[in-house]
Amino acid sequence: MINLLSPAFARRFAAIAASLIILGAATVLSAAEPAPLDPQIEASITKNAEAFIAAFKKGDAKAVAAFWAPDGDYLNVDQEHFQGREEIEKVFAKNFALSKGQSIRIEVQGAYSPAADVVIEDGIASILTEDGLPTASSHYTNVHVKKDGKWYLQSVREAPHVVKSNYSRLSGLEWIIGEWKQSGKPGSSAQILFEWAPEKNFIVGYQQVAINGVVLSSGSERIGWDPVAKQIHSWNFQSSGGFGEGVWTLGKEDSWSVAITSVLADGRKVTATNTLTRKNADTVVLQFKSQMLDGKALPDTEEITLERVK
Repeated sequence: MINLLSPAFARRFAAIAASLIILGAATVLSAAEPAPLDPQIEASITKNAEAFIAAFKKGDAKAVAAFWAPDGDYLNVDQEHFQGREEIEKVFAKNFALSKGQSIRIEVQGAYSPAADVVIEDGIASILTEDGLPTASSHYTNVHVKKDGKWYLQSVREAPHVVKSNYSRLSGLEWIIGEWKQSGKPGSSAQILFEWAPEKNFIVGYQQVAINGVVLSSGSERIGWDPVAKQIHSWNFQSSGGFGEGVWTLGKEDSWSVAITSVLADGRKVTATNTLTRKNADTVVLQFKSQMLDGKALPDTEEITLERVK
């Protein structure tokens, strides 16, 4: 049976373990100091990282605590403060007893040397279970110091890792969240479900079209914010193997137009403009216009009225 890392332990030690797994690239930069770290400093701290990982995986609290300076300290995400190697060793020993086999994933956001024999590092760290599943992530700031020719952790400061969300960019489409079904068309049906993805960075959609109970097409869609184009962008995937993308533009009275470019499963290319006109809180009308199939014009589709499933 897998002994999973407790959430409290994960929060407390994601930053600690990650503090030594740093400087994976030779060009780790800081906003305060654009120059890369000295290669010898990088090599020394990276060597410490390898030894730290081994001690951490063994659950050797004494060896782990030895990576701190004798008077080093640690402030965890819960703002609990541990001062000196002895205290740090005790808290490691206590928590190693709760879990085994964990590993570390680290994303270094910056590292620089503000003074001789001092390195400051910032990043995001996650602790993983034996199966490689993340249990917690945290933001950390570590101060490394060199004493008697060896690098130590002088200070570790941890804070909750808050994932940035583009919700504010997508909030104009919040009305679309829910399940929608075609109305007024005997024998044919179109069903669409929209829901928020975690962190609300995407709206995820699932659609199916059927006639007389026979499914003609189905697929999924992700709607998100394009930070380069500064527009809402979508990506769609059909069960048949086709795929495409769209650029969203807000019109009048909560109506949207989506400029779509798609590739069918057989390689043919389709472009079109999909219009979504919101009639009221529970009714929206869809229509595909300006359709082109491999450069040849196609007629506009009929309007499809969808009603919210309550």
